[in-house]
Amino acid sequence: MASVVKAGLSGISSGSGAGLTASITATTIHVVPATALLYDEVWIYAANTTTASVNLTVGWPGANITVSVPGSQGLLLVVPGLVATSTSTITATAAANSSINVFGFVNRIQQ
Repeated sequence: MASVVKAGLSGISSGSGAGLTASITATTIHVVPATALLYDEVWIYAANTTTASVNLTVGWPGANITVSVPGSQGLLLVVPGLVATSTSTITATAAANSSINVFGFVNRIQQ
């Protein structure tokens, strides 16, 4: 039987958000540990600290997810429990400097 443990995103300090900057190099939000039969169900939320909408790009294994995050409206669900496998790296980049804060968690599933 599989076990499930809730854990923080590995690229973000526990309980705090990751401030993103506009740059060519994306910020690493989470890396799934290299363990056989391990899956992370990833939940990522974003908040925009400016009044204008800002594009956020989440680098997901094999694809990018781009979302327009409205200004000054609290947390927006960006990644709704998608599953990432062993050694997957998830990154994020905001289109405007220091305007997006990212929060989240994983449900770590070990079979």
